[in-house]
Amino acid sequence: AVLTVTSWGPYVVTGGEDGNVRFFDPQMRLMAWFEEMAAGSVTSISFSSVLPSSSMPSGEIAHFQVPFFVIGTQDSKIHRVDSRAFEDPSISPMSTSI
Repeated sequence: AVLTVTSWGPYVVTGGEDGNVRFFDPQMRLMAWFEEMAAGSVTSISFSSVLPSSSMPSGEIAHFQVPFFVIGTQDSKIHRVDSRAFEDPSISPMSTSI
């Protein structure tokens, strides 16, 4: 079940009971997703005001680019998510838990 809906730029962003965060374009096509974060049910999502520097090698263009974001969970934890992890599997999406 979807527990929270927000937007960033052209994207509709959902957080779910399954612990996943999904980004949809204006036609509701799935553009990016963050799964297996083991954070619990996502009840809120908030975005940084600054885009991260690209982790892509020079000459490559990142197709999906959004700021880092934080998620709030049903068990009252806050986690920072590195959005670069969607296009660079060497980056762990979860970093800080408050």
